[in-house]
Amino acid sequence: MIRRPPRSTLSSSSAASDVYKRQGEPSGCGIAAGTIVLYAGVYTPLKVVHPINTWVGAVVGGLPPLIGWAAATGSIDIQGALLAGILYSWQFPHFMALAHYCKKDYLAGGYKMLSDKAAAAVSLRHCAALIPMSVAAPYLGLTSWAFGAESLVINTIFMYYGYKFYQHPNIPNARQLFRTSLWQLPLLLACMAIHKQTGVDTGELINHPPLLSVHDMLPHLCILPRF
Repeated sequence: MIRRPPRSTLSSSSAASDVYKRQGEPSGCGIAAGTIVLYAGVYTPLKVVHPINTWVGAVVGGLPPLIGWAAATGSIDIQGALLAGILYSWQFPHFMALAHYCKKDYLAGGYKMLSDKAAAAVSLRHCAALIPMSVAAPYLGLTSWAFGAESLVINTIFMYYGYKFYQHPNIPNARQLFRTSLWQLPLLLACMAIHKQTGVDTGELINHPPLLSVHDMLPHLCILPRF
């Protein structure tokens, strides 16, 4: 049975936004607030309207690492965007595979999702996208090149199961891809954490100009005294 998401999801996002306000981090505050609006105002209603809800939901799911990056560095740059992009693409094989082998449950719940060959094609494209995005992490200075090599192995395995699902979009292949997604992302992020470059989590290795700095654009947004 497919159930609607618990209210705790929105409560967590709201709490995160409140924390960023108190800490005086306008970038993180703005993204966290936007996530709440996007989740509650766009993604949730779209679930019963159109399959594009998955794309909107992937944006919501990809924003948490960008929120953390913005909070730590005070800006939104290409390195933070890369972390969000990896989370964004991972969600497609994960949820498309789930939607296919739980198709009857989704239909019974009134949710509009892709399935069959269309879902498999989207899954494969995003499995493939994870390969260059992960290799970009050492290129941008987020990790050492050891992570680049490890990510190739992890993502190639993921893409193999994505290709199997695309070739034969049946329930066993969908289930296998879904189960692979459950260990693929944690392992990829663990390797990234192990091989991160010193200073990345404090913003000391930011060599690329910010794509957007909320401090510069809106210096008084969400600025409250620190406690």
